[in-house]
Order: sequence, then structure tokens, then C-alpha cells
Amino acid sequence: MNIGRRMVMGFAVLIALCTIVGVISVLQINSLNASVTEISEHDMVSMDYITESKYHTTKLVLLIHQYEDGETVGIKGNFTEDYEEVDEHLNDLILKHPDNAADLNTILSSTSDMNDLANDASTGIFFLMDSYWSVEGSVDDAEGYIQPIIASLVAAQNDTWAIANATLLSYYISQQTLESMEYFDAQDAAERTERRTDFNSLGMDAYMALGAIKNNPLGKNPGDIITTIQTWHNTTFEPLLTAPTTGLFDIMDLLETQDLALEAKAEIINDLLAVIEADVRAEADAGVKAANATATTSLVIVIVMITVAIVSGIAVAVPTVRGIVRVTKNMETVLKAGTDASINVSNIATELAASANEVNAASEEIASTTQEVSQNTQSQVNSLVAINKMANDIDAHSRDVMKSTNDINKIMEIITGISEQTNLLALNASIEAGRAGEHGRGFAVVADEVRKLAEESKNAVFETGDKVSEITERIKTSVELIGTITEDIESVTSAGEENSRAMEGISSASEQQTASMEEITSTANKLGSLAEDLKTKLGESGGNGQAKETNVKTEKQRKTLVKLSNVIRKKEEEVQN
Repeated sequence: MNIGRRMVMGFAVLIALCTIVGVISVLQINSLNASVTEISEHDMVSMDYITESKYHTTKLVLLIHQYEDGETVGIKGNFTEDYEEVDEHLNDLILKHPDNAADLNTILSSTSDMNDLANDASTGIFFLMDSYWSVEGSVDDAEGYIQPIIASLVAAQNDTWAIANATLLSYYISQQTLESMEYFDAQDAAERTERRTDFNSLGMDAYMALGAIKNNPLGKNPGDIITTIQTWHNTTFEPLLTAPTTGLFDIMDLLETQDLALEAKAEIINDLLAVIEADVRAEADAGVKAANATATTSLVIVIVMITVAIVSGIAVAVPTVRGIVRVTKNMETVLKAGTDASINVSNIATELAASANEVNAASEEIASTTQEVSQNTQSQVNSLVAINKMANDIDAHSRDVMKSTNDINKIMEIITGISEQTNLLALNASIEAGRAGEHGRGFAVVADEVRKLAEESKNAVFETGDKVSEITERIKTSVELIGTITEDIESVTSAGEENSRAMEGISSASEQQTASMEEITSTANKLGSLAEDLKTKLGESGGNGQAKETNVKTEKQRKTLVKLSNVIRKKEEEVQN
């Protein structure tokens, strides 16, 4: 399987794996989003509703206590707002948790009861507190009215006992007023009963003091003040405190009952909310565990798929890189062979130049031996024709070599493409390994080495391309030189034919023969120089890779030069003989 097909298959496998990873990730993310949505939009909102309900329920009780302590400004409005907040949150909870509807309806009923306990027009806590403060004010006013009258009674007395009883009367009335105030602060029913008993006892003491003054022969009762005080006490003062329903004591008793009932309702609400909160919290915990499990599963699946993708990428990259290395080694072998061939061409050119020099020397002897020149002239002409043919072959082979360089360029383009694809594959593997974190670190190192090798291969191909271009230019120069050689050889051939037609111009023909040999020597030197340049360029590009066709064409050129050398040597032997 060639490198291109292996790369295509490898990328197909990687794309398939990436697609699978993407699909699995989308499915897992959707599941995780569902769990998170359930927690954030259902459970967490429900917990917030529960917390708000508990807060506002507690605040309802607090607002009642603040009102009882005399902080009346804005309390009723705040109570209504908090009650509405609780009612709204409870109705939202019923929609979100129909399975807890029974408990939530009980809580709704209890909050409604709390509202009635506070706002009822005849028994509500706010009404009772307003009534208490109103009666308490009347008690204070009544005492303020009677104390000056009692003071006038005290002032009218001359008898010590009468003065003492009148003074005690004032004390008993003041103490009864004080007992009414302390009744408000009583901690429980027993203490309130005790306060009522003390109040009644003080009333009896007040009546006894009035009777003592009235029955004392020395006692004074100007304007029948005693009767006025008794009437006030029986019809005004005591009814403010002891009258059923409207009396201060009954108001306070009912207020205490309503207070306890409201606090009991608040406790019921908080207890039921605690139960519901536990259910919601358990549901939220289950959702969190499900989300964690989904996230963990997603992470494991993605890591496994990324690992598989990296392993697959390495499985594709390693054979590809090995193939590139193998091609590079083959190119190095071709270059080495080309270098050896250029050395042989250079040696042949040197021998050709030496042989040409010897032929030039022999041409001087030809001047004195015109008969032998005449016999050998036709043979020389034939040899030059053969040389001309060989030069044309060299030209053709050089052009073939130029065409082969185009094939080399195509091969280098393929190698460049392979290097880029390998580099991209290594980069993708590094990215996937980076996503895998600690688990993909080893794969990331391998992928990075693969990428570096691909980059080195690509750079080597670029350098080789530059060298091949230089070699192509050199070959073009060689083709032009060979064209010049061909023209020179054709000139020599014409000279030989003239020597064959005109034997009488032996001296002139000999000189032309000498000139022809010098031109052959120059041409051989040019061929030697060309071979040296070719060897140098091949040496510079060795290790960068060349095509097999270059070695073949170079070998053909070498064989042609060998044939040319053999012909010249043969001609040299004929001249010497």
C-alpha cells in the first residue's frame, strides 16, 4: 500500500473516531445539561422558596411581638406583605412538588389561620392590642380623675385613723392600677390568676378603708365624697378591668390565647417545611450525584476515544514516516551513483583531452607524410561523422535528463504533501493528547517527534528542489555547449571532405587537421569542465534525495563519452601507425 493511500485511510479512521467522540460528547452534555437544569431550575428554586417561606413565617411572629411592644408604625402593612410572600411561595411549591401537596396545603391553611389570628376584626391580635391600649388609657385617666378627690378626702380629716384610712384608700387605688399593668407582663395563666386575686383583694381593702372613714365618728365626709368614690370604683374603675370581653383582664387573656395559637401555627409551618425541605434536598442530592456520574462517564469516554484516536494517528504516522525515510535513503543511493558517474565522465574527458593533444602532435607528422594523410583522410571524416552523431546523442540524453528533473520535482511535491499531511496529523494528535491531559502526555511527545521529522523531511525536499533547479540550469548550459561542439565537429568534417577532394592542398589540409585536433581538445576540456560541475552539484545535493531517472540518464551520457573517447583513441592509433 503506497504512502498516499495509507494517509487517506488513516485520516478516514481519525475522522470517524472524531465523529464518534463528538456524538458521544453531545449526548453526554445533553444529559448533563438536563441534570443541571433539573437542579438549578427545580430543586434549587424549591429550596429558595422553602427558605423564603420559613423566613417570612418567622417574620410574621416577630412583627406581632414588635406590635405588642409598642412598635406600631408600618407593622400591619409589613405583616400583610410577608403573609402574601409566604402564600405565593407555597403555591409555587405546590406546582413544583405535587407529591407534597397535602403538607403544603396544611401549611397554606396554617398561614391563613395566622393571618386571621392577627387581623380578625374582633379577636385579632392587632385589634386586641389596640383595645388594650385604649382601656389602659381609660384606666390611667380614671385614676387621674379620682386621686385628687381622694386627696381632698384626706385633707378633710382631723382624726388620725381617718387620715390613715383615707391615705390607704389612695394607695389601694394606685396598687390596683399597677396590678393592671403587671397583668400585661404576666408570664403564664397562674401568674395572671394571681394578679386578678391581688386586684380583687386591693378592691376589698379600698372598700374597707372607705367604710372605716364613714363609720368613724370623727371622720369627715364633705359633700358625701365617700359615696362618689364608691360609685366611681364600682361603675367606672373596676369595669374597665374586670368587665367580660371588654375588660382589660379578658382582653389580655384572649390576647395571650391568640399569641400562643399564632406561635403554634408558626411551629407547625416550620416543622412541615423542614420535612418538605428534607425531601427536596434529597432530590437535589440525587440530581447532583446523577450529574457527577454523567460527567465522570463523559470524561472517561472522551479520554478513551481520544486515546484510541492518538494511537490510530501514531499507527498511521509511523509507517508513513518510515516510508519517507526509505525514499530518502533510496534518493541518497541514486545521488551517490550519480556522483560516481560524474567522476567517470570527468576522467573520460581528461583522457579525451590528452588524446587530442597527442593527435595534434601527430598532425605535424602528417604534414611530412601526405600520402598517409590522404589514405587516412576518409577514415577521419567517417570518425568525425560518428563523433557528430555521438554529440547529438549526448544532446538528446541531456534533454532527457532535463525532462527527468521535472519528474523529480513531481516526486518532491508528493513528498512535500506527505510531510504536510504528516505534520497536520501530528499536530492533531498533539491537540488531542493535550485535551487528554496527563493521560495523553506520552502520546503528545511521540506526536511532536513525528511532526519534527515531517518538518525536517519537508525542509530537505525544499533544499533538494533548489539543487535540482541548479542542476537543470547546468544541464541547459551543457546542451548549449554540446550544440557548439556539434557545430565544431561539422566544421571539422567539412574540412576533411575538402582534404579528400583536393590532395594538392596537403599542407593546408594538414593545418586544418591540426586546427581540428585543437578544437577537439578544447571540446574535450569543455566536457571535462561540465563533468566537474555536474559532480560538484551532485555532491552538494547528496543526502537531499534525487530521482532514479537522473542516474539512468547520467549513465547514458557516460557511455556516449566513452564511445567518443574510443573513436578518438582509434584515430590516434591510426595516425601513429
